[in-house]
Amino acid sequence: MTEPIWQRATVFVLRLSKVPMRDKLFRGATRPHPHAIEYRATFRDKPAPDAFVYTLPGSSLTKLGHPAGVAAEAEVRDAFFADRECTQLICRTLMGPRDSDGRRRYTVVGPDGHVVGEIERVPPRNRFANHSWRMRQPGQPELSTTGVTLGRLRDGAITTAFGLAAGYLTDLVFSNSNTGGDSPAARTLHWWTIGVTPTQKALSSSSSCAVGQPWQVWVDWLDRRLVFAQMMIGDSAYF
Repeated sequence: MTEPIWQRATVFVLRLSKVPMRDKLFRGATRPHPHAIEYRATFRDKPAPDAFVYTLPGSSLTKLGHPAGVAAEAEVRDAFFADRECTQLICRTLMGPRDSDGRRRYTVVGPDGHVVGEIERVPPRNRFANHSWRMRQPGQPELSTTGVTLGRLRDGAITTAFGLAAGYLTDLVFSNSNTGGDSPAARTLHWWTIGVTPTQKALSSSSSCAVGQPWQVWVDWLDRRLVFAQMMIGDSAYF
């Protein structure tokens, strides 16, 4: 099977669509107005006219009566398509219930229902910390946005010298400089591999997960469908 072009891209930007007032007013509207995720091979490349993945939230899928909005024993948060008409399904994000400890898991599944991976929101340990994110892809190292420690900075310096250490230092200074707790403070998220050596940065969000700003993938093996799902989930503390 041919690898999709978006799987080789490293830069992704979310572009929100504008829904016409007519479709906002009339419940019987049947035309989808998906948001678009623009993708590029690198930062230097200009976006191609057709280099987009399209996405609809679960509420829009339900309103349209779209079959992608229905899943057994799960709530469909978002669905992603290869075409603007939303007929060629790429994947869906299924949202699980919030656990008693505040964790929430999102499962990303392909068109045939196979599990692509899982995204988990981990609540803060105390009111001075921030919530974090975990990303799991079968057969690959687990990823975490947990705050960088000086110990990991030291290990990074030992394993891959300046480049990795500099990346850790950036995270240490900027990712932990927000207010803490569950306040929606501005921050840039970085997903690092855990439990393996050497440590790798796999994904960086836009600042505050902002619309119209680039996300960057740093490793070839990360399934971009997990990136699509996280871009739509964002970094919200309240959901």
